[in-house]
Amino acid sequence: MKVKDGVFWQRFRAANSGRYELRLLNYAERWADRMEAKLNQGLRLEDIVEKTIDDPILRVSNSQVAHVMIALFRFWEHGEALKNWRDQNWGAVRARRGG
Repeated sequence: MKVKDGVFWQRFRAANSGRYELRLLNYAERWADRMEAKLNQGLRLEDIVEKTIDDPILRVSNSQVAHVMIALFRFWEHGEALKNWRDQNWGAVRARRGG
């Protein structure tokens, strides 16, 4: 995951070191990595966000995804683009995902 400020991200991880929090931060990194791989193939963020939400190992609910997105908005290199996508699409995606 390409972060805007690596030191700040590591401090954030250290401050959120509980089992539940680490699970969500690990999911955030894995999701960002999946999206970055697609972006590196020349795909557009708005075309790949929904396709990369589900993780083959870490299962997350819609509310957990929403919390992860907030962290990604702040720390991830593509956070602003993800926020724009969320503002336009999350309601419909959440409904398709069952909640």
